[in-house]
Amino acid sequence: ILGMLPDQHEYKVMGMAPYNSSKDSEEVKKILEEINWSNGVEFHFNENIYELYETMRAKLEGYRFDQIASGLQGFSEDLITNWVREITKKYGFTKLIFSGGVAANIKALKVVKDKVDVTNVYAPPAPGDESLGIGAAILGMNIQERSEVAFDSIYLGPKADYQSDSQAEKKKLVEY
Repeated sequence: ILGMLPDQHEYKVMGMAPYNSSKDSEEVKKILEEINWSNGVEFHFNENIYELYETMRAKLEGYRFDQIASGLQGFSEDLITNWVREITKKYGFTKLIFSGGVAANIKALKVVKDKVDVTNVYAPPAPGDESLGIGAAILGMNIQERSEVAFDSIYLGPKADYQSDSQAEKKKLVEY
């Protein structure tokens, strides 16, 4: 709809969201609310999921990209916040861990933290598929009861020893 590639440019939409807070972006938000909502902990669609793209395209025709981005951000914040509120009510969680694309929406997670009675909201530095292997390894170790696994840093590579690196290697590191 915005001319961007799926699974690649979502962060651009989130980045454009603050640049419009007009009445039109509120209209976009209302259009999205008519199509998708949560009831308790479940999500529902008023439209056939397989026809959703064409429906959205038709309903959002004439709105500018920044109006759509802003409306989508507001809609996402409300939907996620209401869903988390219901989750905490139903299950009593106070610490939340988000992953996947929604975890990259730090603004929405801040709204959750501010509006829902939770003690902590966590999002990994790499919330998409790129961190699945690490999560699987940690889960496997916990299932086998080998040990609890904790990391001081997301960087798991070798430690850089700048004292012993040659000047040429240091220059490569800086240029890279």
